[in-house]
Amino acid sequence: GAAVLTKEGEGTEMLGFQCGADGSNPTLLHQPAGGSMLPASPETVKTGGHFLKMNGREIFKSAVRVMERAAIELLAKHGFDKSEVDHVIPHQANARIVESLSQRLEIPLDKFYCNLHKYGNTSAASIPLALDEAYKSSTFKKGDLGLLVAFGAGLTWSATLFDSSPLQKNLMKASSIFLLLALMISLLDLSAVSPGDRRS
Repeated sequence: GAAVLTKEGEGTEMLGFQCGADGSNPTLLHQPAGGSMLPASPETVKTGGHFLKMNGREIFKSAVRVMERAAIELLAKHGFDKSEVDHVIPHQANARIVESLSQRLEIPLDKFYCNLHKYGNTSAASIPLALDEAYKSSTFKKGDLGLLVAFGAGLTWSATLFDSSPLQKNLMKASSIFLLLALMISLLDLSAVSPGDRRS
């Protein structure tokens, strides 16, 4: 994917962004065959190597842990307390992950904008869909502090902090761009990176 950053008029202000990756245990969520390490062959097709493999229990724990850490570190870096967050739009793989993240962050669940009940797990589209719905339903008010937080295969994660003041029609132009940047990084499959924790 690609994105172009521009500054156009007034709108939402991106306050901060961070992402990270931990490639030390790529088999938590991966596709064994089809890449450079194990190219496609009749044998890999026969053995089902092109199907996604996931350790659900460990992915659940890792997802909650890395999203919590990303959110707390980002808020601290920019001088905010978690009690100041007005809205959280998380990656929505399932309701249990969202509920657990709410509990660990000690941010009420009613501050989380979720649409799982409408669409289920839409993967990388979950935050863009929820952000668009939240905007159209006038969920954001002038001066609200918003937090986007996601995780993906690899294991990768990212968080974005933004101020919705002033909230105008071109909000979606700016927010969708930095959102796409966050998601492109957080949802990359970085399972081929060297073991260890990498952040930026």
